[in-house]
Amino acid sequence: MKAALGLAIAALLLVACQSSPTGGAADSAARSDLTLTPAAAFLRGGSLFSQTGAFEPWITRAGGCVTDTEISAEQFIYAHTAMMVTGLTCHRAFNEPSLFNMYQAFTVTHQDRIREIQFLIGGYLGRHQYGNRDRLFDTYRTQMANEEAQLVTNLTATGYCRAQRDRFYALTEMSVEELESYLDVAVEHHRNSYQVCS
Repeated sequence: MKAALGLAIAALLLVACQSSPTGGAADSAARSDLTLTPAAAFLRGGSLFSQTGAFEPWITRAGGCVTDTEISAEQFIYAHTAMMVTGLTCHRAFNEPSLFNMYQAFTVTHQDRIREIQFLIGGYLGRHQYGNRDRLFDTYRTQMANEEAQLVTNLTATGYCRAQRDRFYALTEMSVEELESYLDVAVEHHRNSYQVCS
């Protein structure tokens, strides 16, 4: 079952990176702050990090220390993975039939960054594990996605979607610059969880 889920998620990741967005904008009336765009509200102090469980770094499970650049890359992958699972899980909870399309649009918008991060994390994993860097990254990403999907079971879909809602909508509207600001905050927020290179 886990293997099948992993393959399904990996296939969705490939489709998302190759697909064009076809969905529309979310219903702004359903959002928590009507005076600011979700991205602006989020960056001003909204729920930057969902409360779905204790944070544990993935990249250093292979061993070794990390730089802030590598932490930022992993934080992007965490957010992107949660967006994928949210897009697949929460369309009813958000009353948003095109929710997965919003995730795909984010993926297309930030595809250059995704490629850079894949190369960076693949290189890190290749230095600390045996194997092809691309396959190591795919395994890393699939394991992270499986763990995120398990949270849906642990929390129930309702609980998971509630925890992800604000961040999902904010991220879908972020410009490249806003995304960088979010990742800078994420690095500061999670740095103590990592073994940072001196």
